[in-house]
Amino acid sequence: MNRWGLYLTVVAGILFAIGVGGLNLLYRWRVRPVVESQVATQNRFRALYQEDQAFLAKYATELGLGISGGSADAGPYLNSRVLWAPALATVEQQKPVAIVDETTRVDLSRTGDDWIQIIAKGHKPKPDLSLFSELAKFDFWDIERGSPIEALTKLEAFVPPPKLPLPDTGDIIAAVKLRLIKGGLEKDYVASLRDVRQIGRLLMSTENLQLVLAGLLVFDYERRAYSYFVNELKFDSQLWTPIDSNVTRRARRAVLATRSYLRLWTSPEILQSEFLGDNIPPGLCAAVNEAIPFDFSLRRILEPHFPFEMDTRSEYARLDRIVLKTQTRCRLRYLTAILKADKLKIRVPGPFLFNDLPYSRKIFGLRLSSADLGGFEAYGKQVGGAANK
Repeated sequence: MNRWGLYLTVVAGILFAIGVGGLNLLYRWRVRPVVESQVATQNRFRALYQEDQAFLAKYATELGLGISGGSADAGPYLNSRVLWAPALATVEQQKPVAIVDETTRVDLSRTGDDWIQIIAKGHKPKPDLSLFSELAKFDFWDIERGSPIEALTKLEAFVPPPKLPLPDTGDIIAAVKLRLIKGGLEKDYVASLRDVRQIGRLLMSTENLQLVLAGLLVFDYERRAYSYFVNELKFDSQLWTPIDSNVTRRARRAVLATRSYLRLWTSPEILQSEFLGDNIPPGLCAAVNEAIPFDFSLRRILEPHFPFEMDTRSEYARLDRIVLKTQTRCRLRYLTAILKADKLKIRVPGPFLFNDLPYSRKIFGLRLSSADLGGFEAYGKQVGGAANK
């Protein structure tokens, strides 16, 4: 090598070192503090989360927590009878028909927490609520068969979880309220409470975070109606046992926390304990369906490794093991198809060049991966409330 070639090699090496060093400083300044803060939040609420899991184990069957299968699927019955939203241009689906018309839904929403008191006005619900009459025969609700999600599976088309077409929870909740109002007006208390309990349990089995949370909300509405039946309509309280508010409250925050613990940068100890052992955390299947598409869509920029570049291969290998293990417990049909077809891709915000170049891509990818942790708000309020006492 001649002298000029040596000089150019040295200069290139120096520029490379400066570039990598600058990116390392950027990581230490803008990304690592965020990741460390998120990890600290996870660790801060770990004990409360574990207490919730131990508490909820007694109610797992009653709530339907962790139940994804059975012998009787409500999908073939419900998927063609409920409204799906949003509608996608890429998927053909039947003309959507809501269970509850828009006018009635608006009227219900205007009543706020006093919706059950419509009974006192004697207005009988008009919508067709016969859908509830067949629910008792089903064990679980598979929303991925005979539905827009099945169509997306066949097309191997990836739609991020927030935009995935789902049974409209607003329509279902309105129907739940009307079923309870109808039960009160007709003094058919136990049947209405039983029907609503069943739709709540079916929602809990859908393996979708939004629908699981809707299921817990249904249990709250059931309890509200029970209280009204007993206190205002002289219903015998011994004929029904609602799910206690403490149970649904702790289930809701634990389900949200399960999703928030399932992150690429979560400590190996937590992932091993919560997701790779014998433990089945609350809302496991829903959390996997919600979390994995996000972190795996960043895999093309976060996993490849060059010398001196941040290495996330072991983190992704750990998530791979979690997916494989969860597939033995959950359906995960759509997610599995998309993973197999390697269609989990999203556009990373930021300059195209920096998002794809080695070294810089890790900065932008990890910054996006660690953004907006969420899921621990209820735990934060409890800790904050205890500290203020």
